[in-house]
Amino acid sequence: MSIELSLKSGYVTVARGAGRLGQGIGLLEKLERRAARSRTAHWLRSLPEIHNLDGMIRLDVPWWTYDAIDRVAAFLGERPGARVFEYGSGASTVWLARRAGHVTSVEHHPDWHRRMREVLDAQSGLCPVDLHLVEADATPAGASRYASEKAGASGDTFEAYATSIETDAEARFDLIVIDGRARAACLHHAAPRLAPGGLIVFDNSARALPPRHRRERAFRRCSARPHPVVALSRRNDAADTARRMTALRPHMRRVARLAGVALVLAALAYLGREIFLYRDSLRLQDLPGGTLSLMALLGVLYGASLLLLAEQWHRIVALFGAEPRRRTYPSYTMTLVARYLPGNVFHILGRAAWLHGGPLDTKALTRASFLELVLTPLGAVVLLLALLPALPLGQLPLAGGAAPVLAALGLAGGAAAALWVLKGQGALSLATRPLGLAVLFMALLGGCFAAIAAHVAGVPVALAAATALAAWLIGYATPGAPGGIGVREAVMVALLAGVATPEQALMLALLFRGVTIIGDVVCFLLGLALAALWRRQPAPIIAQS
Repeated sequence: MSIELSLKSGYVTVARGAGRLGQGIGLLEKLERRAARSRTAHWLRSLPEIHNLDGMIRLDVPWWTYDAIDRVAAFLGERPGARVFEYGSGASTVWLARRAGHVTSVEHHPDWHRRMREVLDAQSGLCPVDLHLVEADATPAGASRYASEKAGASGDTFEAYATSIETDAEARFDLIVIDGRARAACLHHAAPRLAPGGLIVFDNSARALPPRHRRERAFRRCSARPHPVVALSRRNDAADTARRMTALRPHMRRVARLAGVALVLAALAYLGREIFLYRDSLRLQDLPGGTLSLMALLGVLYGASLLLLAEQWHRIVALFGAEPRRRTYPSYTMTLVARYLPGNVFHILGRAAWLHGGPLDTKALTRASFLELVLTPLGAVVLLLALLPALPLGQLPLAGGAAPVLAALGLAGGAAAALWVLKGQGALSLATRPLGLAVLFMALLGGCFAAIAAHVAGVPVALAAATALAAWLIGYATPGAPGGIGVREAVMVALLAGVATPEQALMLALLFRGVTIIGDVVCFLLGLALAALWRRQPAPIIAQS
């Protein structure tokens, strides 16, 4: 699978996961009620419906920018009975058929064509729709302009698809939508078929639109009208999202802030549920005396140590722009608990969203987030390498010779990623302090587990610390595991099999989960206290060159 397809798949998974969460807490229902009178609510409600044909049809919206939707809706409103030609069928086909006089749509994929035929037959109140199946050329076309730009379709050409608009030599169309394969070639053949005063909608223009001089030559062949094209980007395009966030009006900012508060409250509710579920397991009578007191003390220590990562985040952000701690610290402490939500990404997205609108643009925030994703686990890898000489590698489930190799590979990969993000900026010296803070935090994390493991089961300090670090790393790298729940506990039980009984290993895993949950709550409360303290102080003036 290509990187582009992997990223899209990840985006769809996260968006749908957020949709399921919103459905569970009633947020989608509230957004749907407000969608008719609030564009912001409609946009938020539509995000989880990506690649969901029925959901988009129910919302009566094509997957275009809202500016484009408004312009096309107004255009069709002024032209009763408009003839529309569409490359690439989907929710937009139904949306157009509710507003136009006749729609002709061509689709290259047989299964999707069959699905669209069923959907169109089930709809009422549509204008006549001619849906044609035009698959990839049986013999690849000689001209490269017919090749598909779509990831995963390398080698396919679509000459018959692009020229299908020429089937009726006399036909002219008021609106032509280009949202399928070989889009530059489709534009080449579509331009002469545009009726006077017509409109061409070209989706994903930043990716697929041909050079300007070729566009202008194509349009001059059909008419002398200037700009007969609407060049659009998809609604999940990063640049379009950045423009939307930058242009948020005050009431829209309030909606975003309320959504963030709802996210934090949902995460805190989840943490409370976890503590409630664990309480019975922690009441076992064979626990050594003082275990629960030690767990509470270690939870407070762990929560305070998380401020080291808040400082790391502040220093990483400072590499890309000037932000005061009164903003960077809350962006970390207030969103940290969101990692317990399904998807394990909301705390990362939350930090960037918290700082949006400040000195850092979207690109800089993305690079800062990526650098944090690299440097934090790199701190655990550095500490693991330091602990290797003290570990009984031969007794661990992982072969002794493989452990140093894997740790070294992790160190090399993390260093390479950090150098790539900071290229040209004196990368090594800039990354040293954030990395040092990560190493210090990991030392405290390992120390907390070592203290409770020694108290309950007499596990050697070095082995216990290494177990905690390895479990943290594997949980961190597991996609979709909220806070590493389940994954880290399983790793701990496996790694402690040779030095503790299964019951002791399971108990230690549960106790340490309790320590980290207490610590996350403590960190959140410390963040609230710091935010209250900073609010009493005058805000500093940040000079920008």
